[in-house]
Amino acid sequence: TRIEATIRVSSIDTDNEKRDAHLRSVDFFDVESFPSMTFKSTGADVKDGVIQITGDFYMHGVTRSIVLPVTVLGTGTNPWSKKAQVGMAAKTVLGRSEYGVNTWTDVAGILGDDVEINLMIQANAQ
Repeated sequence: TRIEATIRVSSIDTDNEKRDAHLRSVDFFDVESFPSMTFKSTGADVKDGVIQITGDFYMHGVTRSIVLPVTVLGTGTNPWSKKAQVGMAAKTVLGRSEYGVNTWTDVAGILGDDVEINLMIQANAQ
């Protein structure tokens, strides 16, 4: 199993343009200095029917090893491409301070350190 993913940080879309601009600023993601975040798998194991994908996650100048628990939702054949496909879901929690995404002073106390990541993945067979 090999997984590599790159996300353009400027693609953040919370359906609130003002909030998106603030998230892209130096207070949070600083997209000028750190335009992308990446994940590259280093291993995989199956435990209790869940694929545990270990890999290096890079964000905001920091790389950490994380584990993504991936659940297979289903398999099938794409009706247009006729290729085999798989649907998967993964969920994890990251601490924004672990990646240096914590320069904004949360005066109102409304912003937690934990960020929940939810992934829905549709992959084609090679």
